Amino acid sequence: MPITKDTGVTVEAVDVINDILPFCHQGVDGRDMLAQADYAADLQRTIGHQPGIARQELANKQARQVSHMSAGLAQFLARRYAAGVKDDGDLDKVEAAIVEALYAVIGPSLPGLAKVGTPGIVMPDGTTIVIDATGKISTKAQAMDPVGGIRFFEDEAPRAGYVPCLGTTISNFSTTYPEMAAYLSTTYGAARLVTLAQYNTLHTAIWATLADGSTVGWNGIGGVTKFVWDKAADTLKMPDLQEMFRSSTGASLGVGGTHIDMIRPATGKVTAVYGAAGESVMGVFYRQDNSAVHTASGYGVSYSDLYFDISRKTPVGNANKPRAWGALACCYLGQPA
Repeated sequence: MPITKDTGVTVEAVDVINDILPFCHQGVDGRDMLAQADYAADLQRTIGHQPGIARQELANKQARQVSHMSAGLAQFLARRYAAGVKDDGDLDKVEAAIVEALYAVIGPSLPGLAKVGTPGIVMPDGTTIVIDATGKISTKAQAMDPVGGIRFFEDEAPRAGYVPCLGTTISNFSTTYPEMAAYLSTTYGAARLVTLAQYNTLHTAIWATLADGSTVGWNGIGGVTKFVWDKAADTLKMPDLQEMFRSSTGASLGVGGTHIDMIRPATGKVTAVYGAAGESVMGVFYRQDNSAVHTASGYGVSYSDLYFDISRKTPVGNANKPRAWGALACCYLGQPA
């Protein structure tokens, strides 16, 4: 049976190989060697052997203490390393024995790699856990989005690396946000850049002029999903997503595209005879008064104007929009340098 009094023992007792033996282990203090108190106080213990007559009791005490620890370490290794510890001067074998013995002791108690719901060793990936050259461990805030990603927040609390998409301009951009600068230098990132003139045109774009002469457009509020990177000045103008809704891309709206608010077309025709039997004016149609305003000459038939007002049935505003809640759109530019 293997020796079991020590944790990690793997070598059968009869197979233990250890050539490193204790010296003077049967010696008697005060006779064959100095007593412990005398050895502790002996001057030559602190400065070493001096010229003169050799002192048997001092040499024996010194040799026994050194060999005692050497033999004890060798025994620890030999019980856990099948090749044993031999008196052959091979330090590589001693090193291999130490490695195997240590693993035999601590290996079974080491946890495996951490998994979901299972604690264990965490392997640093250089992002969330950082170990520097001195072995110092530190953590790095993990972003909720990739560089260039946009997230909506229900408050205005500052988050490291997240900048609101309100059309503001960032100074010292590439030195402050090197990760975003690297992203905008890629093919995908560059597709999100426009010139300042293009940005301003998008920001004030007029999409339609209505029959009454009024216009439909961005009017300087929202509608710009692009960045302006002035490399010479090292500034970055942020997108302006105020009052904008986000939609999944499809056939009618490409990635990075925009469109105005609109509804499906609705047309109709009404001919109403004032006072005709069974006539009913309901819903979005109404008469301004109950008097006939038009009379067909020679027929004795009166007509009146009908008005159309969708607000009589539906809430109205200055734009078509679904029920919504307000959130702050922010773009992740990477951890500030």
